[in-house]
Amino acid sequence: MWDEGKHCQRIFGFGKWQIYFQGGNRSVESAPCEEQAEKILAVGKAVVEAARAKRKIEASTSRYDANPWLHFTQWPQHLAGFRTERLLAAIGVERMGENGSQGGTEGGSPKDSSEDSDKSSDNSSANGDDDGDGLLEACVATRRLIRAAVTTCRPDIVGRVGLEFVNGRETGAVNNENPFYAEQQVETAKKYTEHWVKILRYIWRTAEWKERPKYRLTDAQKKRLVRVKIAAANSRTDSMQGSKEARAEAKAGLQEECLMFWIIMLNHELRDREYDSAIMSGLAVLALDTQSGGWMPATNYTPILAAMVTVRRALVVYRSWQRRQKKIRRRVVEEGMTEEEADNAVEGTVEGVQVMVKRYMTLVQFDEYFTQSG
Repeated sequence: MWDEGKHCQRIFGFGKWQIYFQGGNRSVESAPCEEQAEKILAVGKAVVEAARAKRKIEASTSRYDANPWLHFTQWPQHLAGFRTERLLAAIGVERMGENGSQGGTEGGSPKDSSEDSDKSSDNSSANGDDDGDGLLEACVATRRLIRAAVTTCRPDIVGRVGLEFVNGRETGAVNNENPFYAEQQVETAKKYTEHWVKILRYIWRTAEWKERPKYRLTDAQKKRLVRVKIAAANSRTDSMQGSKEARAEAKAGLQEECLMFWIIMLNHELRDREYDSAIMSGLAVLALDTQSGGWMPATNYTPILAAMVTVRRALVVYRSWQRRQKKIRRRVVEEGMTEEEADNAVEGTVEGVQVMVKRYMTLVQFDEYFTQSG
């Protein structure tokens, strides 16, 4: 029979082995002891958290490790020896949650948000973007760039053929029948953008570390990073002078530099080590679990991969479309053609997409040697 109001304790937790026995009654005098126990528990938690903050990532090479996901990704091996807190700080998040959470409402398209929403809703200062070296401006420009790229990927702007090609089997799609879909809801688009911004913070900050994860920047990537930093420093609000048009031109120039930076980052031929790519290295850091300090399971990491794939396709289409528009304007200005004549003379966006897809987005270049881009 069950007696109400009596304390008991169970030994053995399996089947018929379970046994309950009566314990002492709880008295008022036990309250101070409980308070003392809570204090001791709080001190113990603080000690554990302090030790966890100093803990470094360890690479497990044991064949008895029961985590095939980590064995497949090789994240611990790539980031071995680095403190989790330092890596999370580099991408702008804290252990117990991200400061820079996005606001917004569902529905509509990314262009529904205002132009000034980058600075007002991204909480960039809380993420530590305002390092005084232009990182804040570069993050805002990257957000504007991705929004422009996504809103350009429409059949009435770039054509349906180019959208189908960038979303073909060669780039990871199931078939070649569906065009690239870039009409995500506002909240989804913001989340996708923030993953790219985190990788920008990671590259920006760790490039100066004496000891950093073993990614490798090519000479072209180093030059582009320097150009972005210069453009970002020149477009800082506290240093910009001149008319409103001059400031808008500086922002547009920074956005153009960010586009070329990401394109050259995608143009990284991988040979023996896939983590030579700074983007791949940043993706490994994004896999760190901000709650436990461990690693995300595959189910939680899928949205990050979706963000990388979607934005990469959008950037390729946008860059191809942008190059076509520049060629048309050049024909009009230099050769005196009309808009219609220049439009007919210049190759379509799909031709540029075909070249860039083979170069930046496929595992194997057709009829050539095996290669992959990161």
